[in-house]
Amino acid sequence: MRREFTSKTKREEYKDAGGRCRICHLPIKPGQEDYDHVIPDAIGGKPRASNCALVHRDCHREKTVKEDIPRIAKSRRIRNREAGIRKKSKFATSRDGPFKKKINGEVVRR
Repeated sequence: MRREFTSKTKREEYKDAGGRCRICHLPIKPGQEDYDHVIPDAIGGKPRASNCALVHRDCHREKTVKEDIPRIAKSRRIRNREAGIRKKSKFATSRDGPFKKKINGEVVRR
C-alpha cells in the first residue's frame, strides 16, 4: 500500500518549491499539482519532506512511466533473484524442459 504525504509535508514542499514544478520549473496553477515520491514508495522511499517533490500532473505521469515503473520492476527482479525465485524457461531444451540436447546434436527426452 502506498503511503501518502501529510498535509504539513505538502505545505512545506509547496513553500520550498515556490509554487513551481520541480521537473519543468514552470508555475503550477491550483488543481494541477501533484506531490511525487522522489524515491518511489515501492522501493523504500519514505513519505517525508526530503522525498517529496511538487510537480505538474503531466510531469508526474511522465516521470512515473519513464523512471519509477522500470526502477520498481528492476528492484523486484533483483529481490526475486536473491530469493532464488525465477521464471521457468519456455525453451524445450532448457533445464526446465522435457528434452535435452547432447553434444553430438541429438535431442533426447530427459
